[in-house]
Amino acid sequence: MLPPHAPEIYLDRATLWNAVENCEKHPKAQLAYSFDIAMQNELTLEENMELARKFVQEQFVAKGMIADLAFHSPEKEDGGIPNPHFHVMTTMRSLNPDGTWGQKQRREYLLDEDGNRIRDKNGD
Repeated sequence: MLPPHAPEIYLDRATLWNAVENCEKHPKAQLAYSFDIAMQNELTLEENMELARKFVQEQFVAKGMIADLAFHSPEKEDGGIPNPHFHVMTTMRSLNPDGTWGQKQRREYLLDEDGNRIRDKNGD
């Protein structure tokens, strides 16, 4: 999914991710955010896809980021519960109206009542 000012060429996954990789200077730079999101079993695949696209549009594409989506609706064997879900990869940088890549999104940390950063179980 592209913001309105993004070139259509970025609809091609290989072109998009090669461009993202080429704009980074550091060899260990993080290139994308990646999410796996469950969809509702009670909805049709089409309804789930519509909700997913709306969510991604509002949360990422509207902020200038490009999103690459993949939908999956595997059937469980032996009558198990289906597992419809989608994968989203978004660019870390927004795309500026002039077609250049913007700054990486600034991280915002959770703080405790004393203003100290709350770390996860790994200390990050």
